[in-house]
Amino acid sequence: MQKLSEWGLADNTMVIFTSDNGPWHLKLRGDNPVSQHNRAGNPGPLRGQKTETWEGGCRTPFVIKAPGLTPAGTETDEIIRIVDLLPTFSALTGAKNPSAKIDGVSQLPLLTGTSQKSAVDYHFYYFQNHLQAVRNDRYKLVLPRHAFAPWAYGKQKMNEGGQSKNITDYALYDMKTDVGETTNIAS
Repeated sequence: MQKLSEWGLADNTMVIFTSDNGPWHLKLRGDNPVSQHNRAGNPGPLRGQKTETWEGGCRTPFVIKAPGLTPAGTETDEIIRIVDLLPTFSALTGAKNPSAKIDGVSQLPLLTGTSQKSAVDYHFYYFQNHLQAVRNDRYKLVLPRHAFAPWAYGKQKMNEGGQSKNITDYALYDMKTDVGETTNIAS
């Protein structure tokens, strides 16, 4: 940010800080449980970490400085996905999206404040090619899954205490009141 100011570009440059996943773990595989001693980072109140489809594994901050586009101090709880950035930038610049189908949609109305809602109603959480959960604005449905699924790196544990535990029943979480995914309200 300091260099942009020095170069006289701070007033017409968009800067985004985000990540594609939550904190990563230092011991990716093995029999030792994940703890604060082998996790690089802290997901705060969120459950999970990188490689997991719990919110702590995939929900990250999205901070944007976009003079003339996004009003300073704007906050939202709406979801913007990394795959939405390409179509958003395309809409912003007037460029065409690729001719091949892409997963993202433009979030320009949300960024400019002309809409208060995300352009995406449902979010699908995958681990590799396996659907693990589906979320809308309020609820997240976690699907049953095996810890040692045949598609998971030669059936090795990914990390003890996370994806590597069998989930035998559907679980439903109210993401407005339970961001830590602690209370299953499926019943």
